[in-house]
Amino acid sequence: MGNKNTLEIAPRWELAAFLVVTLLALLVRINHLSADPPIELTTSQDVYTDPAQYTSFARNYVLFGSFNPLHDYRLVFFLKSATTLLAVAIFKLFGVSYASANAVGLAFSFSTLILLYFIIRKAAGVIAALLFLLFISFDFNQTFFGRLSFLENSMNFFAVASFALLYLSRKAALLPLAGLLLGAGIFFGKLIGMTYFFPFFCYALYEFYLGYPSETKRIAKKYLLFAAGFAGIAVFWYFFSYRPMASSVTGYVEEQAFDLYGAPTALKSFGDFLYKYVSLGMKSRLFERMPVPALLGWGMIVFILYKLTPLSDLRRKLVSLSPGLIFFFAAALGAYGALMIWNYRPLRYQTMLIYPLYALAAIMVSNLLGRKIKSPSKPNRTVLFWSLFFILSLVALYQLLQQAIGYEKGSFDLATVPYFFLAIGVGFTFLAYFIVNFTAVSRLLASRPARYILLIALIAGTILPGAIKYLHWSGRATYCIEANSRDINTVLSPEAVISGPYAATLTLGNINSNLIHMFGVANVDTAFFKRYPITHLLLDKSNEEQAKNNYTEIMRQAKQVSFYYIGTFRVTLYRVAGATGNITADQYQLSNYEIAIDSYFRNQYETGHLYMRRHQTQFPRNLSANYASALLAHEFKIYDEAEMFFKEAIAFSPTDFHLRYR
Repeated sequence: MGNKNTLEIAPRWELAAFLVVTLLALLVRINHLSADPPIELTTSQDVYTDPAQYTSFARNYVLFGSFNPLHDYRLVFFLKSATTLLAVAIFKLFGVSYASANAVGLAFSFSTLILLYFIIRKAAGVIAALLFLLFISFDFNQTFFGRLSFLENSMNFFAVASFALLYLSRKAALLPLAGLLLGAGIFFGKLIGMTYFFPFFCYALYEFYLGYPSETKRIAKKYLLFAAGFAGIAVFWYFFSYRPMASSVTGYVEEQAFDLYGAPTALKSFGDFLYKYVSLGMKSRLFERMPVPALLGWGMIVFILYKLTPLSDLRRKLVSLSPGLIFFFAAALGAYGALMIWNYRPLRYQTMLIYPLYALAAIMVSNLLGRKIKSPSKPNRTVLFWSLFFILSLVALYQLLQQAIGYEKGSFDLATVPYFFLAIGVGFTFLAYFIVNFTAVSRLLASRPARYILLIALIAGTILPGAIKYLHWSGRATYCIEANSRDINTVLSPEAVISGPYAATLTLGNINSNLIHMFGVANVDTAFFKRYPITHLLLDKSNEEQAKNNYTEIMRQAKQVSFYYIGTFRVTLYRVAGATGNITADQYQLSNYEIAIDSYFRNQYETGHLYMRRHQTQFPRNLSANYASALLAHEFKIYDEAEMFFKEAIAFSPTDFHLRYR
């Protein structure tokens, strides 16, 4: 199972199908490339704040000739990353823009899909590989997270590229490169890439266990070369990234791992552990958006365990499984096991689960199509298998119950709840045992009509939900971030230095400098504003509250300049120049717009109108000035003028729902 499908197609038809499906997947991802992420993609702000932060240093280099013009060495993982390197190349070729920034993430994630095609092709055949590409083409999460420049995209790419070399190539000279690529994904992508150690380890065990004694030396040499490549990149990272800024690197890792989110609550009690185990992906809607692929992947994992148990004659059973299938099996289990325990497990981390689950789902459907899943000659009644089935079934049961009846309790704190849920799992396991061992379900699957009906339902259930969501988004794509960034270019003087969580995002489309900073940190830097020449802040509500708590006097003197909507979040632009104690920031020269707004706040309308007219003459196309003028005209009951200014603002940002609603 998983080695070669009984269905084969001619090479020319394979090439044609590959090109068609690949082009489809690419077109889906480049359509509206510079548009805002879908509002419903996640409840987190990370899709709006983080991607631009990862390409910010590359932007600085292309625009200002320096990666780090403000000498900010706090975020070494952002500065010295593979994403920065690729972003420089793309920005040099196509210029700095939202489309080119998103192309960075797309280049990594789409290349990952192509590599996985060839891995699955060898592991399970052409049909499974084509089904994988077709299935994942419209996956909502992979499509939109895959085209944002998250470090996780580079991490996944390098890990898959590493395995592709290890699995597809027989050249010993490429083995150090394979190890180097895995290390690059971890050290120059994301440290959670260490999760990939588990599937690589399982793959190596598979080779050692099935290899003949005469091959042990060859296999050992293979992995020594692989380890040498990994060690080489680790040493390079140590001297290039870690050692020059050891305290910054260590502090960042400690803060992200423990300080911000605390020790894992899963370790507090059995109920908390059980909740963390069964609920991964629930709040992020990971499995809700891919229910059929998730169930197919889960089913493939169960089927592999069914084949491997009991453990007697294990070698013969393992031979029937391709090593590529073992890798995907271990990758899915390893990613789930590594993520489930933590308090902070955002959807971008969970993307490492999407790839192996879709691979397993495609292999499952391919095996059904090729009649490779047959009724076993002997029923599996081993305690080991059904114990493992019970453990795995808890995840599927909880996720399905949550979807069906809204079972959304935040924790299993009550003593009766975990045991009641476990009882449901036991009952389901006994039901499955009875169905598998004492009914004709397996023989029913052997029926051609039943098999084809099932396959059509599975394929449609895999593709259609994501395609419908995508088409719905495509017809109402918004470009508010891009418009807001252009507006900031008109609102502030060129020498403005903007900080805050949205600073990198809203300076990507203009020439203002930015300095990345999140205010909800565990260890507050009291000298932050004195150290850096920050003139303005872009803050959402939660970060504004944190800023007021941490820098009370500065925020008391801060002046509101404008505000924007990004997704469902209101982001306010404040001026802090003159209140921070930084000499350079104190020399900031206000723009005409800022003088006008300050005058309006002081009820000096004549002065405000004078400077607003100057601003409108200099920048006739704008958002903030037209919006402010419209509000003033409406307040003074000059309705024709108010309507005109509102229309001008909408013309500048035509997809801004909040403007249209106003």
